Amino acid sequence: MCLTSQTDFVTVRDYLLTQIALANANRSRLLATVTISQFRAARLIDDHYVVSVMDHKTAAVYGPAEIVLTQPLYSCLTVYAVKLRSQVVAAARVAVDEMFVTWNGEAMCSGQITKCIQSIWKKAGLRDGQTHNMVHKSAVSTVYAKRLN
Repeated sequence: MCLTSQTDFVTVRDYLLTQIALANANRSRLLATVTISQFRAARLIDDHYVVSVMDHKTAAVYGPAEIVLTQPLYSCLTVYAVKLRSQVVAAARVAVDEMFVTWNGEAMCSGQITKCIQSIWKKAGLRDGQTHNMVHKSAVSTVYAKRLN
């Protein structure tokens, strides 16, 4: 299979990041640190795949964070990892274990993850200024409010 175009790779990667972010409301740093190894070690629980990620802000207190994926999303991520990401990393001749990489095959930082998600939202016609952090904080606030009631 020939190498995908930069536009196609970025669009697919950004879409997948957005799907995960909306389904899980994790911090963007978590998405920047999830690795291929962790993805491959996902556990199937009640028709969902659960990926445990150790490298995150509250790991010392709460242990690994979990990313829950539907079976269709897990399948799409598998295609991304095998068909797209692997080509980019191989072409760049770099060895990174992070699941989500730049077109240059390098690991992404949380700020880049946020920009990827904003790019998809903009393509969907949503207004500028919305961030992944707003989704995360809204979800956390909702959970806390329900616990208090």
